[in-house]
Amino acid sequence: AAATLAAESSMNRHSSGSYSSALDGEDDCGGLTVSGLLSGEPVAHLEDGIPALVREKNARFSLANLSRASINSALAILKTGHDILDACGVEIDYLNAHGGLFKSSRSGQRLLANALKTEIRVSSTAAEGGAWGMAVLAAYAQSGAQCSLEKFLNAKVFCGCESVAETHSESGAAGCERYFERFNRLLNCMKGVTGIV
Repeated sequence: AAATLAAESSMNRHSSGSYSSALDGEDDCGGLTVSGLLSGEPVAHLEDGIPALVREKNARFSLANLSRASINSALAILKTGHDILDACGVEIDYLNAHGGLFKSSRSGQRLLANALKTEIRVSSTAAEGGAWGMAVLAAYAQSGAQCSLEKFLNAKVFCGCESVAETHSESGAAGCERYFERFNRLLNCMKGVTGIV
């Protein structure tokens, strides 16, 4: 048991260090593009996943750029969904982020703010991920509340919850746009080979 705990502790330190180094990466990840898709992704119209690491001819390969590209890859499908909502005229004031990516450093929060150009709030309980959003919706449905979901969230879920807000930077958002252009080109290439590999 002690060995397992030590391994988990070591893994947490490794993840934390890798996530933190992402903030030292270039805004567009230095020409590196990562796909961490291990399986199909309906939002991207991808039937099968193909993990990939691609670099441009003059890419600057560093741990910081690789870490940043890896995190951006994890955010790519979320950005695709956000872009769909944006195109439909849905206005988002801010998002509450939660899950392992937001557990140990502010890099995930900052990169998500850049990717979505939206204020991202992370609470002190953000490390608890899983199907949290669905659980909150279930609690709202079961409560019989006679108010909107927004009011329910503010009164019952987020009241008294300490959170830290992060907004995007212009250079960070522009770099993300360049990265996601490459990511989408990579996805299109993957769609052509998923039935072959």
